[in-house]
Amino acid sequence: MTNVGQLERKTQDRIVALFRDRLGYEYLGNFEEREENSNVEEEYLLPFLLRSGHSKALISKAIDKLKKCVNRPQKSLYDLNKETYSLLRYNAKEREKLGEHKHDVEFIDWNIQRIMILLLPKK
Repeated sequence: MTNVGQLERKTQDRIVALFRDRLGYEYLGNFEEREENSNVEEEYLLPFLLRSGHSKALISKAIDKLKKCVNRPQKSLYDLNKETYSLLRYNAKEREKLGEHKHDVEFIDWNIQRIMILLLPKK
C-alpha cells in the first residue's frame, strides 16, 4: 500500500468534518467512483439557487458559466482552479436579457453571520 495522498486525504476528512459537524452542511459522500460524476452537480445546485430567489433564466446562465469554467481541458490546472475560485468566491455576474443590469448569482452562501453563529459553542 502506498502512502501517496494519505496526508491530503486526512486533511480532506478534517475539512469535511468541519463543514458537516460545525457548519451544519450535509455531506453527500465521495463521488470519485460514482457513475456520471460531474464537476457541477446541477441536481443539488439548482434548488439552492432557486431558494436564493434567482429566476430560472439567470440560474441557467450562471450554471452554464460555471460548467464552461471547470470543463476546459486546454487550460492548466492552476488557471482552471484560479478561475473557478474567482467565480465561486465573487459570484457569477449575469443578466437575464440584453440591456439589463447584471445580477450576482452566488453559488455559495457566504453569510458570515450565519457561519459565526454556527461556530459558537453549544450550551
